[in-house]
Amino acid sequence: MRKMSLWTCLIGVLTLSVAGAISEECSRPISGTYIKDNWRSGSGELTVDNGQNLDAVAVLKYPNGHVYLANYIRSGESATLAGIQDGAYNVYLTLGKNWDCEACKFTINPVYFRLGKDASFNTDWKDTGHYTKATLSLNAGIGEHALNQVLNENEFPNLK
Repeated sequence: MRKMSLWTCLIGVLTLSVAGAISEECSRPISGTYIKDNWRSGSGELTVDNGQNLDAVAVLKYPNGHVYLANYIRSGESATLAGIQDGAYNVYLTLGKNWDCEACKFTINPVYFRLGKDASFNTDWKDTGHYTKATLSLNAGIGEHALNQVLNENEFPNLK
């Protein structure tokens, strides 16, 4: 019978604890975590209020097809995507539970949407000193940004 030292046992417990923390963080990142992040040198801001009972990932995609930003928002919380460059973006959302950080998708109850209206961000420091600050409320799809385009998973942008 092999004896284990106290040090070996402590290392084993520490390893299990760290692995558990990584797994929890990966399956449910904190609100505001960027899943996909590109050059954020602009002044635009998009605040997403998630009033749904599922977690969400908000995605800004260039019209040419490339994903610009993707941000995780837990159920009942909000997050602000900051530093958005001027331009028009397609806005996509996925809602669900149990985020798979390797596959970049929800594994339980995933649903996919595209907003019916693109989000435009403009900065005018010279004349007015204004920049775009937009809010997207995920409360039953009410308002001008209604979640009216339900998608299949293969129609949703690839976040890998």
